Amino acid sequence: MEFLLDRSDAELNALREEFANAPDRRLTVPRFIAALLPYYDADLSDTQKRIQLTRLFRAVDVDGDQKVSWDDFSSYAIEDKLRQSRPLPHEAIRPYKCTDYYEHRNGGSVQKMVHLKHWDKLVISSRKLPYTILNTSNMSHYHTMLPSAFDGAPVACEYVPTARLFVTSTADMCIRFFDHNFDCVARYHIDKSHMSLRWHGFSGTLFSGSRDGCIHQWEVPAVQEYRVLPSDKPLEPIVWRGCDPKKCPHEPKKCPLEPKCSYDPKKCPHEPKRCPHDPKKIHVHSKAVMDMMFLPNIPSRMVTCSLDSRIVMWDLDRDVREITEVGCHDNGVCHLAYSEPYQFLLSTGYETYAYAWISNVPGHKPYKLEDGSHPHRTSLVGVHAAARTPQ
Repeated sequence: MEFLLDRSDAELNALREEFANAPDRRLTVPRFIAALLPYYDADLSDTQKRIQLTRLFRAVDVDGDQKVSWDDFSSYAIEDKLRQSRPLPHEAIRPYKCTDYYEHRNGGSVQKMVHLKHWDKLVISSRKLPYTILNTSNMSHYHTMLPSAFDGAPVACEYVPTARLFVTSTADMCIRFFDHNFDCVARYHIDKSHMSLRWHGFSGTLFSGSRDGCIHQWEVPAVQEYRVLPSDKPLEPIVWRGCDPKKCPHEPKKCPLEPKCSYDPKKCPHEPKRCPHDPKKIHVHSKAVMDMMFLPNIPSRMVTCSLDSRIVMWDLDRDVREITEVGCHDNGVCHLAYSEPYQFLLSTGYETYAYAWISNVPGHKPYKLEDGSHPHRTSLVGVHAAARTPQ
């Protein structure tokens, strides 16, 4: 934008007229290049100038609709000048290099990597070795959970720091809780596989998102009740399946009209007593909940994304009640991240670009993050916001 700084008021007014005379008062890429090319006096060839102006257009076109207005253009010029004159501490591009690595032998190709921030461990999932846990400080091996401990492929995992429990979700439709010795202390059978697990330290609750679009709340202290056993009895995992009286001491309350009413609230006022170990279930999305996260600046807000293309924000202080729909992708959404310096919510899915949302402004049109010169060719597999940087 340096080439516009020394222009006279008459030249800038003429450029403004180019925007004003365009359809919808916005310029497309060809008209944008034609309007700015006379003012771009850099020592470059005509082709190189057009390439630079195309890149400038992509930078100004934050919403990706292939059109820019004079307000968009002038706002970008002002922000670019302020950024150059007063760079913020977190606006330094960090160089990265590989300092340590772990050779995942005999495990097959790595399918997923998850960093458990409450444990500061990196968990690698592969076809042959479901969960390999590494120390993040030096990428050294911490523990490997063998396939014999599971009946299905790994789907998700999380760590509960208050109970020191490692929680896994696998394709055999089972949630397992492992103690610090990696002994399975509890096992819960579910109707659908749970695609995501997140521990919310602010409320002390474990959340999971299932394949049928539901959010589940788990009362983790209830798991701890079964870890205190007489010394003469072996430590066996507790199996929960609904409210089975053989597996759980909390029997449902009998209805005096059974079996006529079958606990139908329309026919009988006596509802069955819910087992306290049963997770609370809230139907959120119409398809699988792929990821969830909690906003660092507002700990009571939870954001979920789904293959139904929706991103939803929840207020945990109001009994997990839906408060707003952040927005939608054209296709399913798989991953979420958050940039604290800019307070942007980032999302990726079955597209070749990412979206940046202003999370505290409902209905705000997202910024489209796409490299106009060298875009991705296939769907993005994840997104990450590097701490204290604009990256």
